[in-house]
Amino acid sequence: MTIFNQTKYSGFLGNTKYSIKGYGCTTACVTMVHNYKYKKFTDLNKAAKMLSYTKDGLLIWSSLKALGLQLVSRIYKYDKKLIDNAFKSADEYVILQVNNNHWVWVIGRYIPFLGYRIADPLRGDKAYTNRYKNITGFAIIK
Repeated sequence: MTIFNQTKYSGFLGNTKYSIKGYGCTTACVTMVHNYKYKKFTDLNKAAKMLSYTKDGLLIWSSLKALGLQLVSRIYKYDKKLIDNAFKSADEYVILQVNNNHWVWVIGRYIPFLGYRIADPLRGDKAYTNRYKNITGFAIIK
């Protein structure tokens, strides 16, 4: 499993003024899912050019089709039951929005006091969600 460290990339999110280094966590998460699902490597700079973004640098979820992915649902609150159900699914992947403005990919089940095991593109490592104050939303993709 490749875990991207977004801070090591100098490209931009599509045609926006927003850099992968500063704003690429969502793109990094969906690209990690793509690489895991399809067992092939797509570079983060390449993926950022394939996807579409709003003028404010937000991912346009329908553009996931460029990576062979699809948004199942986007939830704007924490819902452990929905996250757990999606994580247990064979063909669904969960990316969490933490602290309102950062995204991480769920790669392991929930453990009390630690939270979910995650791939964190901000630091380029595996950790648990307890490193962040709270989960403020999530997206399920397949």
